Amino acid sequence: MPQTENFQIYPPVNTTAITVPKAVRLTTSSNLYYTTDSLMQPYMSAVYFRKTGNGSSLTFRFLDKDSVAINPAKFSNTKWTELVHGFNMQMSATHVKYEVAYPVPLSALATKYTSGGMARVLFEYPRRGFGNSLRNGVFGFNFAIYEPGDWEIVIHFKRNLKFEND
Repeated sequence: MPQTENFQIYPPVNTTAITVPKAVRLTTSSNLYYTTDSLMQPYMSAVYFRKTGNGSSLTFRFLDKDSVAINPAKFSNTKWTELVHGFNMQMSATHVKYEVAYPVPLSALATKYTSGGMARVLFEYPRRGFGNSLRNGVFGFNFAIYEPGDWEIVIHFKRNLKFEND
């Protein structure tokens, strides 16, 4: 399938000019199943960036194939307190929000928050696969945001992730 495949479009039409791509693909993807024996491929998801205000926050949202919010608590192996160089993390059933300083990343130096001069985020969740084997689903991407503001990053899956054990 081509990477230009249509999704149920989430990005709003009235976005301001931004200094990050409006949509990117996952750069890390492993053990992401959408059926017992079908792995999700990076082109089966998109990551959207949207500026929502003039503050200094970064919000992560996750959507399934029907654009329904996925509770971030499902990604229970994610190191939420080490995900971004931010503070005052707030998690709800629909999103995770951090107060951050811009630019993101703050420095080009290698840190636990960066990879190759870009901010790096990884989300993880455990599940038992066939034969009771533990499979840690992992996905992530690199990005940079240079324009201050309240930013929302939405990870939209074309297929629903399989969170249930086999």
